Amino acid sequence: MCETQLTRLATGILALLATCCAGTNRVDAECALDCQQYGACIKGDYSCVVASNFHCRQSQQCKEFGKCTVMKGEYGSRECVAASDKDCQATGYCLEGGACWAIDGICQPRSSEDCKDTMFCKEMGWCSYEKHYPMGVCTLVSDADCKETDLCKKSGMCRRDVRWEVSVQTDGLSGLPFMTYVEAGFSCQPKSDTDCKISEDCANAGLCSYELFKDMGGGVCRAKTEEDCHQSKLCKNDGKCVALEGECVKTISEQ
Repeated sequence: MCETQLTRLATGILALLATCCAGTNRVDAECALDCQQYGACIKGDYSCVVASNFHCRQSQQCKEFGKCTVMKGEYGSRECVAASDKDCQATGYCLEGGACWAIDGICQPRSSEDCKDTMFCKEMGWCSYEKHYPMGVCTLVSDADCKETDLCKKSGMCRRDVRWEVSVQTDGLSGLPFMTYVEAGFSCQPKSDTDCKISEDCANAGLCSYELFKDMGGGVCRAKTEEDCHQSKLCKNDGKCVALEGECVKTISEQ
């Protein structure tokens, strides 16, 4: 076969491949948003659908959650899933929340060890592994988790306690607003003067006394007594030795 014929054959094969790939990897205009978010780039009969790994890999689902591989879902439709540990470990959620392993199509932690060195553990106490259908997660289960956080050392937030959220509603008859408290899960909080007194905020700013504020979602450490302020660096260095409205100030008139 002469060189010209080989060149024509190669050109034809490349053109065929380009045509196939263009069909599989195209993005239909009406699917632009779903394509960017979920990899659903092709207009189907009823909705936008995923057609290739190319679609998955350019989506936010891949970048954020490691869902970079196309597979058939439960009902036969194609969807982007997490199929490799490498894809999971490239996501921010691996670093932040320990979800570094591809399990059942989802990036997940496998044990509490995956949770310990994460941002969520250090900042919120989500240091323990639990299985919550359909996936395992890092979550807050005990005081020990809170004691792993930076906020325990700094602000005395060393105890696992109920976090409350305030809902303001209007009375149907009088039209006056009233507040209701809704249990919204758990967070790390101080629960006593003891928690506050061992904190850096106590030594530095006199925030050594515990006070419960339900409308703030729990308790906080505050400066409530002259003793709180007198022992602090703020008093010794800046002369702020008077407790007023939860803070140490120089004099009552300062506020």
